[in-house]
Amino acid sequence: MLKLATKSERLRWARINAGFPSAAQAARRLGVPYGTYAGHENGLRGVKESELERYAKAFGVTVIWLIYGDEQEDLENQLVPYFGLAGFHPEGRLDGVVEAMNTNWLTYPRISDRPLAYIVVAGNLARGIADREWHITIERNFTPPDEDHIGCLCVCKIKGGNYFLRTLQRGRKNGRFDLEGPTFETRRDEQVEKVSFVSTILTTAAVRELNKLNKDRVTTLMQGIEFDVEPGS
Repeated sequence: MLKLATKSERLRWARINAGFPSAAQAARRLGVPYGTYAGHENGLRGVKESELERYAKAFGVTVIWLIYGDEQEDLENQLVPYFGLAGFHPEGRLDGVVEAMNTNWLTYPRISDRPLAYIVVAGNLARGIADREWHITIERNFTPPDEDHIGCLCVCKIKGGNYFLRTLQRGRKNGRFDLEGPTFETRRDEQVEKVSFVSTILTTAAVRELNKLNKDRVTTLMQGIEFDVEPGS
């Protein structure tokens, strides 16, 4: 695919290549205010990840290409924001969940095209799954549970707002789920609202290596991108 230097240049090229001669025409088709779209295309306005996904779909390109271009080094890594500090108490409290902050990003080797976030484990209550200060990467988008989640380790949000790091199983009641864990008693027939797959679990040694990985690239790659991270949304 064509190599262009900036996100705004790539966005403009994708728009023209998709058959929209003007930014105004593309904005109308997308249902986006012209000032918003024009600001994204001329690089004067930060662009959210959800907006990049929308543009990529409309213009027939990938989000990865819009963000990074075709540099192989960039395609092999991805930026992963901080989701929260996880105590994983028996009652399901996920301590200190925060939205992503610019000072809490890590560059991970690319393992998925789906947006990820990372959780830092606090204490020893997740033992059997992860120990203190290990990192757990999860898919950033929480979705209602379905058949694909059954038997998988997930971060599960139940009715009432609590989060559990558990393996999701079918419950005895229709539409309910059992939450299995290695150190806690199984929670039966919970009303699970949304879940996120666990993608990877990293030991402290692996985290130290990640912290050495292309530190200077994080700020550069983040420039002008506003990532959407809303825990449990």
